[in-house]
Amino acid sequence: MKPVNNFLDSVLPIFGNPKDNIPVYNESQRMFISSNYVSASGHLYYKGIRFSERLVMIEQVGLYHNWTYIDGIELYTFNGQERVLIAKKQFDKVFYNMELIKEEVENMLQNYLKGQLLIKQENATEDALRNMTVNTIGTLYENKIEEMAKCISQPTMLALLSPQ
Repeated sequence: MKPVNNFLDSVLPIFGNPKDNIPVYNESQRMFISSNYVSASGHLYYKGIRFSERLVMIEQVGLYHNWTYIDGIELYTFNGQERVLIAKKQFDKVFYNMELIKEEVENMLQNYLKGQLLIKQENATEDALRNMTVNTIGTLYENKIEEMAKCISQPTMLALLSPQ
């Protein structure tokens, strides 16, 4: 266990000292903020990471002047060893809108599930597929930090949260 002073210095360093490059949990957005940087033109970019036991969603966000844009969404699942990209969508000059993002992620997951059903030669009704998708995506937005802490100790999750 780390001594309290080392822990405090790593998350709240004294001014002028570098901070460990670890994600920061943002309660209002219910996601971890990671990999933030400022471009040469002064725009801030970051990755927002939401996850549940089954999925990880990464939002690529850009702050241009006073506007927030969604630049891309990546959706991952786990294969037992590491994360696996199952869907990705890029945006061009689209204002950040949580409902739009949630809808896009639902479509991405539903398309993935339909593809998996075809591969496995199984059937599901549209209603069952829609309910499964909505419930699965809902956990990405509803999880609290305490619930995420249970998942975060897994090595694959720690690797995901590390900036790339």
